Amino acid sequence: MFEYYAKSRLALISLDGAVKTIGKPAILGASIAPDGKHLLVSTTVRPFSYLQGFWDFPRKIEVWNLNGEVLYTVAEVPLATNIPIGGVRTGRRDIDWMANAPATLVWSEALDGGDPKKEADHRDQLFTQAAPFDKGPKKLVKIEQRFRGVGYFADLTKITTTEYDRDRRWIRTLLHDLKEGGEPRVLVDRSLRDRYGDPGRMVMVPDSAGNYVPMQDGDWIYRSGRGASPKGDLPFLDRQNLETLQTERLWGCEEGSYETVVDIVKSSARGKPTVITRNETPTTPPNYRIADLAGGWSRELTDFPDPTPQIRGVKKQLVKYEREDGVPLSATLYLPAGYKEGTKLPSRRWKWASPTASTSVSAATVTAPS
Repeated sequence: MFEYYAKSRLALISLDGAVKTIGKPAILGASIAPDGKHLLVSTTVRPFSYLQGFWDFPRKIEVWNLNGEVLYTVAEVPLATNIPIGGVRTGRRDIDWMANAPATLVWSEALDGGDPKKEADHRDQLFTQAAPFDKGPKKLVKIEQRFRGVGYFADLTKITTTEYDRDRRWIRTLLHDLKEGGEPRVLVDRSLRDRYGDPGRMVMVPDSAGNYVPMQDGDWIYRSGRGASPKGDLPFLDRQNLETLQTERLWGCEEGSYETVVDIVKSSARGKPTVITRNETPTTPPNYRIADLAGGWSRELTDFPDPTPQIRGVKKQLVKYEREDGVPLSATLYLPAGYKEGTKLPSRRWKWASPTASTSVSAATVTAPS
């Protein structure tokens, strides 16, 4: 039954509506190379298992042409068994196309046997292999902790790698210069439990091939984040210099509202950009406005009316308390319109603080669930 319902088939659909099927029906997923001529196809094959999820079933990973012909077998992945706790498979994994090359595969391989308990200077190695895949793979960079992802820039000589230290719950993003070599630059280095220290995500824009790369003005890239703080989320827009690693705050949401940057309209390396933001408050619905951060002016773009004025009287309060083991927590309390202080009302708990959510006082001070 799983095989029957999970099967699909690839097809090319032209602008005039003509449909060309590719290959045979199978349990598959596929991604197309930047050159538009190669397909990376992952096919789930038997034997299946009642003990593991379908993502752990055996797979055959191949490169096809647009006629469904197999050009290269990348990997034959067995059923995921006997993998160490917190570990990974051995062999090729995280296989994908490099976004800054016409048809080049990139993947990671464990250097520690996939076992996080083994001592190792580097746990993973990245490899690449270019079409027509008649030459062996090339080593790209070594990863100190477990590989989590790779990012690309408009400058084809630069990439970022993200790694994760499971024991410390620590994440790090490094900038590599493939042309000059040398030691990579550290862009992010923080605990995943430190929400207050989150530097935000890079602002991405599509390149000519449709791949997303960081928006960049000279050596500056932009970061947008939720801005978790003791006073709630206060979203922000920063920019970071890839040479000096200096970070500059360009804009921050003010207390009493919730405003986020949805687009950067105009920017340069010399000054602050012009942005479009989405702003709302406890008593006003979301609306958009354009703001020139350099000139200090802003203009409303929309004036959407409140769709639910009948609930405007609802009050929201932040309640802080301490768990039995001393971990400080917080909760959001909603009170009905016209509520009088001291009146007892029935309540419903929508979320609660799990003992596993905050395991220490130091962690809870920055990740207290609501």
